[in-house]
Amino acid sequence: MDKKFIIGVFAAVAVSMAVVIVPWVYTFYHSTFSQDPASWGVFGDYFGGVLSTIISIFGFIAVIVTIKKQGDSIKAQLASIELDKETRDDEIYYRQALQCLEEALATLNDSEDGRVRRDRVAWLQSARLILTAKELSDKIISVSMCTTYSASEKLIRSRFQSRLDPISNPETMQPNYFSGPNWDNYVSNRPSHRLEKHSVYIVYKFTSWGRDEVDLIDSIVGNVNIDDISPAYFGAAQYLNSQGQV
Repeated sequence: MDKKFIIGVFAAVAVSMAVVIVPWVYTFYHSTFSQDPASWGVFGDYFGGVLSTIISIFGFIAVIVTIKKQGDSIKAQLASIELDKETRDDEIYYRQALQCLEEALATLNDSEDGRVRRDRVAWLQSARLILTAKELSDKIISVSMCTTYSASEKLIRSRFQSRLDPISNPETMQPNYFSGPNWDNYVSNRPSHRLEKHSVYIVYKFTSWGRDEVDLIDSIVGNVNIDDISPAYFGAAQYLNSQGQV
């Protein structure tokens, strides 16, 4: 049992006894001890009545304190349960959002030639998955999980950039790639439609670097030190040295 609690109990008992005895002693200090049992009966009634009242007050206070502690404990348990629920929800939103982005990228990939699929339905599906991932990620509450998701999203975005790179897909440099018919489908007598403009916008907006997005490279601008580069990388070291050590 806690030492402070035991001391507190003894202190409460001592105070209670003092509250009962001190007024009696102060009032009847000059009186002699009575030999009459009736007088002792009166003293007993006084002592028991006053002390029981004080004990009842302390008991009532103890009940209130106990109820408050139980309430605080229940609140703490509920807060812990809610925190666990938020953590589980964040993990679900995190996984589902990344899965949507992975599927959005896979939808644009032509498994036959490894190029970007020029298919209206594929682009619409990819755009819908990107928007769904955005909705799911916005529900993440945890700061650490938001930071982790942001890093994972950037990784997938870099894969989008590689997939949609105009060097690998020079045909996308021409507007008629998006507005014209798919000639492969046309020759094969399959339906051929222009790409839906909103889906093109969503896909390329996600792939593009945001105007207000911080570039981590900027954090080391002006802090190039050639000594940080191993001499084994001679070409890179010489190039950096020729640019000046800042």
